[in-house]
Amino acid sequence: MSKIISYPELFDLIPQRFPALLVDRIEVGEETGKYRALKNVTVNEHYFVGHFPNNPIMPGVLQLAAVSQVASAAFKLEGGKGTPWVRKINKMRFKNPVLPGDQLIIELSISEVSEKSAELSATAKNGHGKVCSIVTLTLGTLECTPFEPTTLIPEPLPEFAEYKEKVMDTNAISASIPHRFPFQFIDNVIHMEDMHIVGEKLVSINEPYSQNYIPPSPVLPISVLTETCAQLGCVYMLAQPENKNKIGLFVSIEDAEFFRPAVPGDLLTIDFKLDFLKSRLGRGICKVYCGSEPLAELAMAFALVEKEA
Repeated sequence: MSKIISYPELFDLIPQRFPALLVDRIEVGEETGKYRALKNVTVNEHYFVGHFPNNPIMPGVLQLAAVSQVASAAFKLEGGKGTPWVRKINKMRFKNPVLPGDQLIIELSISEVSEKSAELSATAKNGHGKVCSIVTLTLGTLECTPFEPTTLIPEPLPEFAEYKEKVMDTNAISASIPHRFPFQFIDNVIHMEDMHIVGEKLVSINEPYSQNYIPPSPVLPISVLTETCAQLGCVYMLAQPENKNKIGLFVSIEDAEFFRPAVPGDLLTIDFKLDFLKSRLGRGICKVYCGSEPLAELAMAFALVEKEA
């Protein structure tokens, strides 16, 4: 017989807290390793203010975050130890948007699990049965991931040290992309030309996502790091004159690997090289560094659509 887990029991299985909590209920299936979960997407979700003003869409990376939280609960229920953390996104496809008033239903299967890792796949659908996203990912644990800072301000890689001037500050970035607080994450652009853009993300303890992602360890959520990379790619695409009055939406994430979490005080340098760009589609490889230390590498694609009036 299946079992429904709700609050407060879910607090023992999912480390996230508001505003990073994205699961309302979990159903443990009769078959080992099978789970279903529910997230009611209400008009009062805080991120709709910034994604996007007057055109609210649940960010694709928050579908990823919701799946990751169900995976964290399943990992613990299957005997995993420690605090789960996404180490790799093998593949994620975004099929349909999730809008205010939708119920997001996640069906998740664990194929392999040990005390320190798990392999999972999941499908997220809306309440009408439309597939919104499909993902396969690998969980690890924070205990086996070193992330204690060793310097106050790490030295950047030599190829980034030459970019001393801001190409775009936060005001210019806000003018080029539709994202707004609390869902705008790029702080500076320091290089942009020839299908190549380099940006910066400053990580602070004052950000609510950092405080409540995996308390008491303040780390930047994988979903926010992924969204930051996507926003940088969108800055480049939307800076092209022909793309005025468009917005960028995620199409896919592939072979995304996360080497260690970003923590408060980190200055992230994000290096995005596009290998394909047409009027409605962009694709590229994004690498994230703190100083000379690699934090993540992602392949991603996104589409441009007309902004609604």
